[in-house]
Amino acid sequence: YSSQMFPTIGRIILVSDSYHMFRAERVFKRYYHEVHGYGSRPRLVLRIPNAYREVLALAYYWLKGRL
Repeated sequence: YSSQMFPTIGRIILVSDSYHMFRAERVFKRYYHEVHGYGSRPRLVLRIPNAYREVLALAYYWLKGRL
């Protein structure tokens, strides 16, 4: 919804967890000319289960044509 709220912005900076950045950048590139992502590295105990979830999310987004 950010591209609708700010239609004149052509570039954006994303900040999220590193495992999520691949998908987030691809989704935002559909709406913005220039996208830069910066990911943090959460603790390993959080990174492992979230990385597995992200694999499923990537498959879902790919099947829905959102990547």
